Amino acid sequence: MNGGYSDQEAQLLAELFEKYFDFKEFDSPDIPGSGRKFMQPKSLAKYVRARHLAQIPFKVNSAYRSESHNKKVGGVLNSSHRKGFAFDTSTRGKDEKKIIKALIDAGFNRIGVYQTFIHADDDPDLPQNVAWNRFTSLNAVKNFVA
Repeated sequence: MNGGYSDQEAQLLAELFEKYFDFKEFDSPDIPGSGRKFMQPKSLAKYVRARHLAQIPFKVNSAYRSESHNKKVGGVLNSSHRKGFAFDTSTRGKDEKKIIKALIDAGFNRIGVYQTFIHADDDPDLPQNVAWNRFTSLNAVKNFVA
């Protein structure tokens, strides 16, 4: 999971990853091992940093998705999940602000806030500094968590 980080930074991220997550959490349910194989290293590093900043457990609802699983769950054709840039984190309301703030502070600038989960991605091929669903702009999200 080096992803352009110094050896020391990469080592720390790897240790934090092992502390907080198991690669299976990032798999498409129909392809064991797909999280390790297809998730983007820099995206994973941001997600690990967000988890560390929040200091609360993150339940990963969805990360990498195969084409067939993406269709099954109604994902869009150019889904960031298909490319390994996206994470859906369960919230159930109680820790929503803390999770959103940590995701933004870790560098995610594409945030979708839903009733039971938060979508975050850093897909470079899609518009940046955007929010959707409950919020109409990333600034509105930042104000919500301020």
